[in-house]
Amino acid sequence: MTLQCHPRFNILTVRVVLPLLMVAALVSCRRKIELLHIQSHQNLTLIDSIVVAGELMEFHSCADFMVYYLGESTDTIVLPRQPISSRVGKGQYGKYENAHNWAKITPNNISIQVDTLFHMLEPHHFSHPDEESGNWIVDSIKYQKAFPIVITNHSDSLLYLGTHNMIRRMVQEVKDDHGRWVMLDKEQLDLCGVLARDLILDPKNMLIAKLPRYKGNTKAAFRLKFGFKDGYVYSNTFWDYFDMAKLKPSK
Repeated sequence: MTLQCHPRFNILTVRVVLPLLMVAALVSCRRKIELLHIQSHQNLTLIDSIVVAGELMEFHSCADFMVYYLGESTDTIVLPRQPISSRVGKGQYGKYENAHNWAKITPNNISIQVDTLFHMLEPHHFSHPDEESGNWIVDSIKYQKAFPIVITNHSDSLLYLGTHNMIRRMVQEVKDDHGRWVMLDKEQLDLCGVLARDLILDPKNMLIAKLPRYKGNTKAAFRLKFGFKDGYVYSNTFWDYFDMAKLKPSK
C-alpha cells in the first residue's frame, strides 16, 4: 500500500489512516468472497457466483438442462452466472470438420452423475416483447434451485452431445408407485440450427449442466436418460421430492 506525500500528513495521521485502510481492504475482500458459493464433494469443487435466495418451482414438461461449463476435466470449476453461448465461436469453425475419431454414446465412453450434495441456482428470466422496438424486456428474474449434472468423456475419442447450449437429448425419469420409470420431460427438438454451436466433448473432457428442481411433498427416485436411437446412457439414481399428482397415467 502506497501513501502519497501531503503537506498536512504527519506521523500520527499515517498511524491512524493506515489501519483504517487495511480494515477497509479486508472488508472489501470479505464482501467479494461472500458473493461466491464454494462447494466441494469428493474430488470436485464448484464455485458459483449466484448467491441469492432460490426456490422450488412448479413442474413443467419441457426442462432445459442448460450447460454452464464445457472443457477440460479439472478439480475446481468456476461456473458463470449465465449458460455458455448457444452460438458457435470463431475457434470452433472447422475444428472438428475433418475429425474421424468419433465414439458412440455408451456407458463405457460416458458417465452422467447428479450430485445432490451440491446446491445450485439457475436464473429464469420472465419477459415480454416491446411493441415499438421488437426487443424482449425482462420483467423479473426467479432463481430456481438445481443440482449439477456432470458428464465426463472417458474415451480417447470425440463425443457428440447435440447443439446449442442445452442438453437436448436428455430427459428426466421418476419411479412411480408401481416401481416403473416414467418420463417427465420432453426432448427439445425444434430449435433453429443457424450459427448454433455443437456440444462436443473432447477426450477426457467434462460438461456441467444444471438440473432444475420442482415443488413436491413425495420423496422419489429419479434418473436421467441421455442418448440417440442407437443407444442410451442413464445417470446414477438420486432422490428428491416431487408432486406425484403431476405424473401422467402410464399406458
